[in-house]
Amino acid sequence: MEKTDRKQQQAELATQIKKLIKAIDLRPKDPQQYYALGMLLTKSQQYSQAEELFKRAINFF
Repeated sequence: MEKTDRKQQQAELATQIKKLIKAIDLRPKDPQQYYALGMLLTKSQQYSQAEELFKRAINFF
């Protein structure tokens, strides 16, 4: 049962990541979108990609 829950969480996380990527495409100068995506990537242990997004978000401030 834990595997099913983990797979479901990963699927939901992937869906959220795709939505945020689309949101960034629509509003590329919105730092909140980069931050939110960075947080999701951190949660999914994709640290180097998350770091890049945080750097982009900081550049807008």
